[in-house]
Amino acid sequence: MPRRSVLFSPGDRPELLRKAPGAGADVVVFDLEDAVSPDRKAEAREAVASVLSDPEFDPDAEVAVRVNPGDAGRDDIAAVCAAHPPDSLVVPKATSADDVTSVAGAAREVGADCPVIAIVESAAGVLAAPEVA
Repeated sequence: MPRRSVLFSPGDRPELLRKAPGAGADVVVFDLEDAVSPDRKAEAREAVASVLSDPEFDPDAEVAVRVNPGDAGRDDIAAVCAAHPPDSLVVPKATSADDVTSVAGAAREVGADCPVIAIVESAAGVLAAPEVA
């Protein structure tokens, strides 16, 4: 399926996570990064994992999860990918190929083999884009 439209939904709002696929976007991103305040990260991980593992949640859209950078991202991946992995993972603020391979490796460690989508958000990321791709 082509990725023509993307809708981001905050990971700590399970009611919005369940509604998001009905909005008609090609990709729905459950956001564990910028859309969630630091004190709600654990709740967001639980909410996303719960929605993804719900047998009644069967969206027509691709469902991706945007993880936090660094070690927090590894915690995100362990929490949301272990039971029922999303269709893909989104790496924010990518500045090197290591950012992408780290997320892919963390997913494989919990038995998930998800495609990884990198988002370039800085000049350093733009300069490293050939390596990131």
